[in-house]
Amino acid sequence: MIKRFFDRVTASFSLLAGVALVFMLLQISVDVFSKYLFNTPLLWTMDVVASYMMVAIVFIPLAEVERENSHIRVELLTQGLSSLWHRIVIIFSTLISIFYFTLLTWQTWLDAVDKYKIGEYVMGEAQVTVWPGRFFLPIGYGALLLLLLYKLWCYLTDKNFHETETKSASGEHFDE
Repeated sequence: MIKRFFDRVTASFSLLAGVALVFMLLQISVDVFSKYLFNTPLLWTMDVVASYMMVAIVFIPLAEVERENSHIRVELLTQGLSSLWHRIVIIFSTLISIFYFTLLTWQTWLDAVDKYKIGEYVMGEAQVTVWPGRFFLPIGYGALLLLLLYKLWCYLTDKNFHETETKSASGEHFDE
């Protein structure tokens, strides 16, 4: 049940990032079109793309990448370990990741709230309110943190989970 919840949430976040990517593509296309056809580019395109779209595309799907075991892994030191020691290393690295992403989630949340309180905006060719984009970071980090906590619980309580995750990370579950 919890796994299905994370599957749905992370897939939804990836869909949101995909929507942001499409909007970014459309916005830049309209900007270029209006610049060269009408000689009047959209004044706020770069600020909106940099403050909203790019941030959403990078941070919102972090948990989905972890759920699919698609983060970059360097297994040079762990590939020769026994299954038990490999599991211990994975649990230890998951604990370190939980600590790190707890700090990141907390700090980016505090920063986002602070920017909301002051009403952060950028003053380029047009004034663009940018504080809402700050909330993409703690949302993405928070989802990743919850997934890491779930995975830690699975590593500690389900001995088969380690084998499933190892096959998933190595790509053995894919048909060739």
